Amino acid sequence: MIVEELSAILANYELLEYNLHTVEGCDGAVVVLMLHRSHNHNVTPFSQRDPRWAGDSLGFSTSTLGGYGCAVTSIAMLASVAYPGMTPAIANVALRNENAFSGGDLIWERVSTAFDRLEFLGRYDWDKRMTAEQVAFVKRMIREHGPQVLEVDFKARTAAQEQHFVLAIAVDGDDLRIIDPWDGVEKSLLLAYGDSDNDGVPDFDLARAIWGLRAYEVK
Repeated sequence: MIVEELSAILANYELLEYNLHTVEGCDGAVVVLMLHRSHNHNVTPFSQRDPRWAGDSLGFSTSTLGGYGCAVTSIAMLASVAYPGMTPAIANVALRNENAFSGGDLIWERVSTAFDRLEFLGRYDWDKRMTAEQVAFVKRMIREHGPQVLEVDFKARTAAQEQHFVLAIAVDGDDLRIIDPWDGVEKSLLLAYGDSDNDGVPDFDLARAIWGLRAYEVK
């Protein structure tokens, strides 16, 4: 019973791999728990501001990948799981060749026409605080289908919403681990985009920090 209960609790922490061993002691069974962190997402991290492609025109617009390429860079990171050698520059051209842009805005459902191993599972937008069921849905999509593209507010401390996309790679309890295309760094979603006063303590939970999901599965 103890093993089953511990397994159920630990299932909420995707970053933790663990082994549960039952050892017979003099007064009965003893459960030994061994933990270690896991990053088995196989995603290649990219920064949209990498000088190798930061100056490239985004889609059919005059904007650049460095300034506004968070969506394309998130897709490039996701595609890197299935396509060795993928970069944001390559993704940008491939998506443009398949008319997957409206100006500089990515047409999410057309990503699969450029990358047939990325199956589009749907677009979800939330213009107000998410429900507990919606947060659970996002977590389930990450656990069951792998990394997912999320919309967040680039500057949580300002009143205006500034659209930004990140790649969520794992559930970490009440938080998510993301790779941020702004700098290509893996980090906590809540510390990066839920800390409105920059004091190192999240002010928002996931229900307030996430504004949308662009769901895919790597086939």
